[in-house]
Amino acid sequence: MEQINKSNRCCATCAYWLGNRQPNRLGFVEVGSRMDQGKCGAKGLNESRTYQAVYSCSNWCKWSVLR
Repeated sequence: MEQINKSNRCCATCAYWLGNRQPNRLGFVEVGSRMDQGKCGAKGLNESRTYQAVYSCSNWCKWSVLR
């Protein structure tokens, strides 16, 4: 498991990313690997494309469980 800080603006911390992840109580998002992939659920250009956990884009929106 790898941890990504919840303040990082990347797919693993984005509300639209549909990859496997789990928040923890220390302020991190846990993913199997930074290279884990998941589809983007955002409407528009990124919709249904697959992205790695550490990828970032302009459609980023903080995952609600991290607030």
